[in-house]
Amino acid sequence: MRFFNTSGPVVAADHYCIPPLDRLNLSAVRRFVREKRYFVLHAPRQTGKTSVLLTLRDLLNAEGDYRCVYVNVEGGQAGREDAEQVVRTILGTLALRASATLNDEFLLEVWSSILAEFGPHAAVQVALTRWAEAHPKPLVLLIDEIDALLGDALLSVLRQLRADWDVYRTGRKLTYRKQPCAPADVQAKFVLHVTPADPEDLSRSRQRYGFDNLGFYFDRRGMRRGDQCIAIAHLPDYPSGRIRVGQWLSNGNRTVWDAEFSGAGD
Repeated sequence: MRFFNTSGPVVAADHYCIPPLDRLNLSAVRRFVREKRYFVLHAPRQTGKTSVLLTLRDLLNAEGDYRCVYVNVEGGQAGREDAEQVVRTILGTLALRASATLNDEFLLEVWSSILAEFGPHAAVQVALTRWAEAHPKPLVLLIDEIDALLGDALLSVLRQLRADWDVYRTGRKLTYRKQPCAPADVQAKFVLHVTPADPEDLSRSRQRYGFDNLGFYFDRRGMRRGDQCIAIAHLPDYPSGRIRVGQWLSNGNRTVWDAEFSGAGD
């Protein structure tokens, strides 16, 4: 027998409800998905946001054109502003959801090693990039309760979700890549701070800072190939302990995006 439910996601077979997607501008959402755009679902508490997201997930998966996973990241709030603990919780939860929803074990097998190699400020972006590249169908990710995260941990996750540039390391070469790429994407200075495993490897003038500042502008080290932009930087010869990348807008005195990963690979 069905009943009215106000304490969690609605299941049409068990609860009286208006069909969840009838309350959504579904044509607009389909356009956002088709155009590979972000969208935000705003509504007061207990009005059916989660039910809408779960129903949308099931619809997209049933149609077969996309792989869609829903994940609730509220559990990360327990980590407070400890970015590593928060990211560990999010990636672990997402991996379980992918396995349960899509029978996809990819994240379960790689997320912990990605976190160990790249650290909490890049692991989400790297994990999602590799996961998306591992399957020919486009990936749609529906994230619930992200506003439950706090402080620096929230900023770290959000910056990774909206980071425009993929950064890959091959030996002593670091490649920045973005596709599609607009003129505004290459105006800000690129950040490259390399901290050596042994501080003695720094020149005397850099030892007071603790890292080598190898920042650059795109017109010095970048190239365009069709709709993508690629910039290549070479790392110092010494073993690196930590590498920070990103972009810095000097005229606005602000960070556009940043990420950090360990020096594994030396």
